[in-house]
Amino acid sequence: DYVSKFLLAAYEGNLEFVEFCMLQGFSPNLVNDNGITPLMVSAWKGRENIVNYLLKSGADPTVQDPQGNTALDYAESGEHENILFLIKSYWPEE
Repeated sequence: DYVSKFLLAAYEGNLEFVEFCMLQGFSPNLVNDNGITPLMVSAWKGRENIVNYLLKSGADPTVQDPQGNTALDYAESGEHENILFLIKSYWPEE
């Protein structure tokens, strides 16, 4: 199914397929059955090009998985400082 392939592409850093999915009308905030978004998996894997593309395409960095984790938490657990900075730049001001 395309939802799984979209998330797999984000996980693997396949920007071409992520772009294809977006052109087909997929939301950058799409969640799979486990409550995970493409932004979360790409942040966790340190795929800066995917994270940047998704954020520019309107991905919401504040979306939470069922445990309450956001893409920021995923980037932190993957120890990707550059991704943390990028996501924080798109974080809504309080």
